Amino acid sequence: MELTVINPGFVLGPSLGAEIDGASVKLITDMIGGKMPMIPDMARGMIDVLDVARLHVKTMTAAGASGKRFIAATAEPVEMAAVARVLKEAGYSKVPSRHAPTFLLKFMSLFDREVRGMLPSLGKRAAYDNRATFDFLDWKPTPIETSIKDMAATIST
Repeated sequence: MELTVINPGFVLGPSLGAEIDGASVKLITDMIGGKMPMIPDMARGMIDVLDVARLHVKTMTAAGASGKRFIAATAEPVEMAAVARVLKEAGYSKVPSRHAPTFLLKFMSLFDREVRGMLPSLGKRAAYDNRATFDFLDWKPTPIETSIKDMAATIST
């Protein structure tokens, strides 16, 4: 049996439906729906869901991919403020523009389970070495701005 591992970042892109069944769908839904009053100081490596699927197919057909691990995310983390900016520019008027103070989020985490889940990511900026994904699998990533807009479009209809 051969095994190859694809390690995706925060997955964005067109959703199969409006059901909120994942962290990224919930986050974008909350942002465009006005349920997120402020932007948390968070940044994550991101990838389009269609790129994840394409990379899986490539690893199944690429000679020598067996036993390797591929990082499938932007090398530099994308800030939530940048995600909000893309959504605002795309016409989603309920997207927050103010930044949430970290001390406020820490206080809110005492009462809100979702906010508590954010705490480990606040203020973190992890970069990823995704060169093998580009080089070995000839990855041509979808622009993250496109992924953000595609996800928002599919969940807002």
